[in-house]
Amino acid sequence: MSNPPQQPYPYPPQQPPQPPKKKRRKWPWVLLAIVVVIVIISVASGGGDKKDDTTTNASGTVASAAPEATGAAVAQPTTKADTAKGTVVYEVTADSGEANNITYFGENAQQSQANGVALPWRSKPFSKSKTTIKGVTAQNSGDGTISCKIIVDGKVQAENSSEGQYAVVSCNGKLF
Repeated sequence: MSNPPQQPYPYPPQQPPQPPKKKRRKWPWVLLAIVVVIVIISVASGGGDKKDDTTTNASGTVASAAPEATGAAVAQPTTKADTAKGTVVYEVTADSGEANNITYFGENAQQSQANGVALPWRSKPFSKSKTTIKGVTAQNSGDGTISCKIIVDGKVQAENSSEGQYAVVSCNGKLF
């Protein structure tokens, strides 16, 4: 007895599966984009090395927000420039007589912070044409009410108050 002849297989032989295509790594490009954005922001903001941020305290003298190497504040007399045309001035007052911190925008959108500030506090006058972002935020060092003002050309542009222990108040002015 012989075996019947085999018939050809009706389906073609299957090819082995193709290996998956290599994915291109995206994380180096994302990292590069983040670094470029940080560099652009740093260049546009001027680097932030200015050390001429000064403020006026309750006694009417101008004191540096960044103490010099000796730790002493620089005191100068206050002028009428605080309310002159073309100026921006920030004010903070509180029942507690002290603020934990005051953060504000100066000329060329430079952000500054003063800590442990005696109140009432008044910033030096900034040029209105160079102060594109107007804003001040302060935190009370104790209980009570804390208030802020933005004064532009001698007129109050923004005013706000907050109440409570370690309350935070913020005033934001019109852009430009």
